Amino acid sequence: MWRNILDWLSDLGIRMQVRTLVLISVFIPALVVLVQLETSPVESVTAGLVMYLAAWVLLCIPVSKFLEEILALRNITLCNNFCRSLQEGKGLQELSLPPEKGGENDFIRLKRNMYWMGRSLLDREHRIAGMLSELEEAQRQVMDSIEYASAIQHQMQAPAQRLRDYVADGYILWKPREVVGGDSYWLRRTPGGVFVGVFDCTGHGVPGAFITLIVHSMLDAMDSASVEGRPGLVLASLNRRLKTFLGQDGTETALSKRSNDGLEMGLCWMPNAAETLCFAGAGISAFLVRDGEPVELKAEKMGIGYRETPLEHTYAEQCVSLDGVAGVHLATDGLFDQVGGEKRLPFGKKRFLKLITELSAHGDSFNHGEHPFKALQTGLWELFETHRGVQVRRDDVTVLGFAPGRVRRERA
Repeated sequence: MWRNILDWLSDLGIRMQVRTLVLISVFIPALVVLVQLETSPVESVTAGLVMYLAAWVLLCIPVSKFLEEILALRNITLCNNFCRSLQEGKGLQELSLPPEKGGENDFIRLKRNMYWMGRSLLDREHRIAGMLSELEEAQRQVMDSIEYASAIQHQMQAPAQRLRDYVADGYILWKPREVVGGDSYWLRRTPGGVFVGVFDCTGHGVPGAFITLIVHSMLDAMDSASVEGRPGLVLASLNRRLKTFLGQDGTETALSKRSNDGLEMGLCWMPNAAETLCFAGAGISAFLVRDGEPVELKAEKMGIGYRETPLEHTYAEQCVSLDGVAGVHLATDGLFDQVGGEKRLPFGKKRFLKLITELSAHGDSFNHGEHPFKALQTGLWELFETHRGVQVRRDDVTVLGFAPGRVRRERA
């Protein structure tokens, strides 16, 4: 009952509350004194005033708290509790509103405004929750599609563990930045040897992965006999086919108006006897370790398939002896360009060459499979991650290395 009385008093208009207090505290005591002066001796009136003042001294704090509660604190507490309930997600149950009527005080209007503001926030929260649920479902469907695209991309390229079906020994470090990526590698057996290469297509993620599928299809469609031992011829043929397919050969298509796609590629051909190596590069160089020293077979800067690349561009070939060569390595720029360390510097070629040179020194006879390629693959990735530290991965990373031993024959 007392709570209801307090609520009724606190819900009175501010003006009504102030006027009532002024009336009680000023006029009523004065009227009582005047009446007493007419009916009682002065000594009795004086004693009454003294008792009145003493009572007010004793009751000052309790009465002040009561008036504070009625005038402001009760409504402020209700508003604070309401805000806390919204913050804790309890809804609107902490705020009860009296029926609407004219002449409401400011606190009543404030509570009513807060109530409808809370109602609006809760309605918006429910709509956002519904939208998030729909977004999560859409994201799940997209991720399912990307996972399926990843399976297709894996199917298009030979499994990394099958590299030894093409060369004596080796490793493949293939690390897309996302589930799928624009980096890939290509292995192809010819009657007289094998092609081994890596390539880096425009972009990363799903767009880059689409280009890798196109490139794999075009490479696999080439006639082995016509490109035997000619990695430069393979790159030139791929350039013509890709430019024509993407409409970047001068013809106007809907795709050509908005795209300038292509790739960089480093491609090696090694004969079955593994005495020499022929290399052609479009943006990706080959690195050899010969007699304990790194050697770079530099690639051309002209990419494959881009608008600025001539349709009939030819790629130069470099043929070198494999005598004393411990390993051949190809890497995309996602390895070299990754920044890290305290000074946020790129990983760089120097760090890579130092690692492959040091680990190559651990093997005495690479033709007998003693080259520590597994240790090289593990050590390279650990070094890359240590260098990257807290920095975000910038690109896909692909590194392929192989021992120049006698080419293995196709499995029966």
